[in-house]
Amino acid sequence: MSLKVASVTLMLTGLGLFFVGIGLAFSQPSVPFTVSWWMMVEGWGMGMVGAGRHAYKGFTLLKEKLDPPKHEPPPPAS
Repeated sequence: MSLKVASVTLMLTGLGLFFVGIGLAFSQPSVPFTVSWWMMVEGWGMGMVGAGRHAYKGFTLLKEKLDPPKHEPPPPAS
């Protein structure tokens, strides 16, 4: 699995947990433990999204640094 695919998977998983946590927090009965539990799930979701975005940006910058710039050869003199 490539690093880009792993980062995108991490971000999508985080977003999924975040939105599921929001939906379940509003559909649960008003018991403090239940709401706080889903707030923790949402926090983990946001953390995963942040970590995924950070890793993706880091891999992008690292790839740009390691790959030499590609220059086209000059046109032949006529």
